[in-house]
Amino acid sequence: MSANVRGRITGNTPRVVRVRNRCLTALAARRSLPIPTATDLATLGDSVTLVEALQQWERLHRPVVATPRGGFELPPRPIARWRTPFALKVAGVAIAGLLGFFVGEQVLLPHSDARALGGSVEHPWIMVNDSVTEALNETLFRSRAANASEELSLTAADLAALVFRSPRRRVVVVDSIEARADSLLAVRGQLAGKSAFELQGTLRVLRRGIGELEVKSLVVDGVAIDPTLSTRLLARGRPRTENSDRLRFDIPLNVTSLSLFAGEVRVSRDQYRGGAPVNRR
Repeated sequence: MSANVRGRITGNTPRVVRVRNRCLTALAARRSLPIPTATDLATLGDSVTLVEALQQWERLHRPVVATPRGGFELPPRPIARWRTPFALKVAGVAIAGLLGFFVGEQVLLPHSDARALGGSVEHPWIMVNDSVTEALNETLFRSRAANASEELSLTAADLAALVFRSPRRRVVVVDSIEARADSLLAVRGQLAGKSAFELQGTLRVLRRGIGELEVKSLVVDGVAIDPTLSTRLLARGRPRTENSDRLRFDIPLNVTSLSLFAGEVRVSRDQYRGGAPVNRR
């Protein structure tokens, strides 16, 4: 079998006809057309080429198109402007930009240790070390001077140092102490038995020279426990034998109130000397 430049099969020998019929059957199956039977192939004749046979077979089995309403065919509907290639590219660039901004804001940019919750900001944890204790002693010493102002601000680490590192300690020894403050004072650290704890509570002045931390939540090794067990876990001496959520600590005698505001501890005080307030002139 031979073929010319245009692809027309020349010759009408039986072998050429068989090859044509096989090709027609394969092309019909490939184009989802009915498979021609032996009778259909016989009606084609020997002089019909493969291209002509395929065109005839497609015309015979072309799907019937419904007559357009009104007797004429409407022109094709134009592509909407928002679906043009340019509009699709612009939309793709805008979506990619928004996605990149979101990913950068949530994942790639460094997070601060404090995140906004309910409109308030959680302040970062501050380590309680020797420098914090020394600065606290110096601040409290200046605050007892006669010309000191009536209010000063302390950090959460300062208050944690008062609670856990005062000379007259009322709580057990705790290592790796960190603290922060928002609406509550939060303190975390490690007990002598290597158990990690974290507590949150409110502050108040119980009486002259004695402050009190009321524990609202207590977590030990990742497990929340009853805050009334705070004294058994952290207190020293007689309070350790009782269940209570109040931890006492020493404060200067001139401190009259403790309050939390914007991540700081506001300390109000008056002038106090020899166990009695100094009368103002």
